[in-house]
Amino acid sequence: MAAIVVRPEHLDLVDSAGAVVTTLSYDAESAEFIDTLSTVLGAEPTPSEHGGSLETPPRTEYDWDGVRVTDDLDAKVPTENGPIYGEIDMNLSVLFTAPTVGDGVAVRTVNGFQPGGDAHALAIELGEPWYGNGYDQVRVETGEPIGEQQPYNEYENAYSVAVNTWEWQGASNTVFAPWNFGVGHV
Repeated sequence: MAAIVVRPEHLDLVDSAGAVVTTLSYDAESAEFIDTLSTVLGAEPTPSEHGGSLETPPRTEYDWDGVRVTDDLDAKVPTENGPIYGEIDMNLSVLFTAPTVGDGVAVRTVNGFQPGGDAHALAIELGEPWYGNGYDQVRVETGEPIGEQQPYNEYENAYSVAVNTWEWQGASNTVFAPWNFGVGHV
């Protein structure tokens, strides 16, 4: 594989000629996803277990240099007040912090943005809001709607690829998917 293209509902695994060899769905079984990504990256990940908290379910994180895959374990987490947060809709999420991973595999979005790139310029290019407070998220690509549009939210209820500007494990301008801007995430 020459490149990983981060999409709203899957990864495109691309060869050196630019052809998509296969896709890797965020709804795939964890073992299949991790095994395939390990083959692409030429290394096994370091797994770590994390308990649930007020806002996050228990999860397993799989880390390679520049890549994190999170499996929410399909858990339902009670809050302090009793209601239960449902599981994240897709089985897995991905976070890329480096523009090249594994043995020279490029990481990019459909418009060519790579982790660590200029997120402010990307926001301007895409007409996305920019606050400059260090906590910006830029919506790069959005998939098909998965539910009703919320009347108070301008964003579709759909999975998206997001570029996050906040420092995450020592990296900023990371690429994250899937993220649903249409359910209050801005």
